[in-house]
Amino acid sequence: MNIFTRAMVAITGHHIDKGTEPEDVGGLSKIGLSICFAAFLAAIQFGIAGWYLGENFDPDTRVIFAAVTAIIGTCIVLIIDRNFIYAADTRADTGGVISTIDEIDDDFGNEVIELMKKTFEFQYAT
Repeated sequence: MNIFTRAMVAITGHHIDKGTEPEDVGGLSKIGLSICFAAFLAAIQFGIAGWYLGENFDPDTRVIFAAVTAIIGTCIVLIIDRNFIYAADTRADTGGVISTIDEIDDDFGNEVIELMKKTFEFQYAT
């Protein structure tokens, strides 16, 4: 198994043995690649935000500020969002949905849930 596949699987938080076949981890490597793409997009978005937030700084400080915010955006995706991306992708039995309205069990929220169900039924019926 090549190093790229191992890295993509490692990004998902899994560790694989040396004897594992590439066919066995194909799905995990695709999830790892999607996490890398999301981290890249977050870096761009946070970097642009940092660039505009630091418009009163001198140019060198502004570049550093944009780079720091880009790193923060990348870390957010690689640390926090990767668990959400993995969970969303592996919940195929619910169509990728992490939780459904039916799973919520709260006395206070029952009326709200029923109202939401009626709203969704109305939207999809029309």
